Amino acid sequence: DAGNVDREEPHALERSWSRTRAGASAGRGYHFQDVVGAWVCARVYGGSLAFDTVTPEGLEDLTCEGIATWQIQVKSRQERVGVFTPGEVAGWVCDLVEKYRVTEGRMPRVQLVLERPVAGAATLVWEDTLRFLTDDDPLWTGVLKEAGKRDWPTQLVDEARSITGIFVLPWEQAQREAESAVGDRLGLLPAAASPVVRALREAVAAVEDNNASPDYTRRGWLDHTRISRVVEETCKVLDQTALQGA
Repeated sequence: DAGNVDREEPHALERSWSRTRAGASAGRGYHFQDVVGAWVCARVYGGSLAFDTVTPEGLEDLTCEGIATWQIQVKSRQERVGVFTPGEVAGWVCDLVEKYRVTEGRMPRVQLVLERPVAGAATLVWEDTLRFLTDDDPLWTGVLKEAGKRDWPTQLVDEARSITGIFVLPWEQAQREAESAVGDRLGLLPAAASPVVRALREAVAAVEDNNASPDYTRRGWLDHTRISRVVEETCKVLDQTALQGA
């Protein structure tokens, strides 16, 4: 009867909602990539990262070039899903190393940026590689296990340990640290720098859209000049008095 339909419909809607979240989850992942890109740009602007160019959607989610080249892959995960497992992260590490393995010359630095921690693993800082993990750390033992499945030679295992980093950067932390980096450079409170960080996110997203083109000659990037221009133009449209008093 009508009463039963009324009672059942909310449950049906809840099930339908749950089944159709794939697109929203994928969109959230792209937004987190923008957040990480803005975090990198803010730290370049603030002087704590020495990259000459930041290329969103380069060869990886972010390709950062300077004295060394860093290929950065970003992995998001909602809090309700929980932490990453050592096994899944080890698989991504090995995929990255194999992707950039070279027979001659220098391999790039490869970095995984994770929104959530790795279960049981030690926390590394940005500059650290897997060499800073103990031999019995579950993440490193996971990499060894995965490398064994792929019949890696000892030399490649050693290379992977020296060129690969794992950095945990929750969304809120990335936003907060980006605001601090910009605020310190401009002499502003972090909250007052929030509109600038938002503008950097938009600049990152615009370059990502541009780099969807398969034409390599049309690729875009953010260098010191463009990052500074985004910051300066954003500050111009904001009331300086309001910024200082925020």
